[in-house]
Amino acid sequence: MLDWNHPETWSVLIVEDESDNAEVVSDALKFMGATVRAAANGRVGLEMLQEYAPDLILLDLSMPYMDGWEMHRRLRADPHTRSIVVVALSAHAMMGDKERVLAAGFDGYLSKPVSLLTFVRDLHAAVESAKVPPAAARPSSGLPDGTPPRAVSQEFAPVIRDGVPLPPASPEPTQPAPSRSAPAEPSSSPVESQEVK
Repeated sequence: MLDWNHPETWSVLIVEDESDNAEVVSDALKFMGATVRAAANGRVGLEMLQEYAPDLILLDLSMPYMDGWEMHRRLRADPHTRSIVVVALSAHAMMGDKERVLAAGFDGYLSKPVSLLTFVRDLHAAVESAKVPPAAARPSSGLPDGTPPRAVSQEFAPVIRDGVPLPPASPEPTQPAPSRSAPAEPSSSPVESQEVK
């Protein structure tokens, strides 16, 4: 279990093929007192786990020899490593990436480049947000489960935006139309009323 208030107690394995990226993350963690080791790909990372037991693995998804997806699959299949916190690192922040990563069982997702100033806070937020079930993470649309957004009639499109019902519009005050033969009733507003002729 990671103690977020004491990163100096962490043992971390960074699995990243880009040495510059690995160095930035390593420096941020070492500055806070963590013990850090690095591997250039998933195959080397798995070998290192024979002699090193980290609390946290920061795992790049795109690497030669063995990518992060395959390494993660093997980590979860092994009873000795399945409880290690594994956070995916990806420079390819495409729509849906985070959802795919979390659905695969990663403990968090961070897009690169990381910020030295906010790295531990961002890491904590990534792990905590992964614990929130997807249904609880967003407000209900009020539609039956599984109803695709395009199934909603165009008539209702203005009242639903981004899956969230908008508050009902205030009804326009209605006044009876003035008769052509009689003058309009005086308005209660401070604006000067006019007669209809």
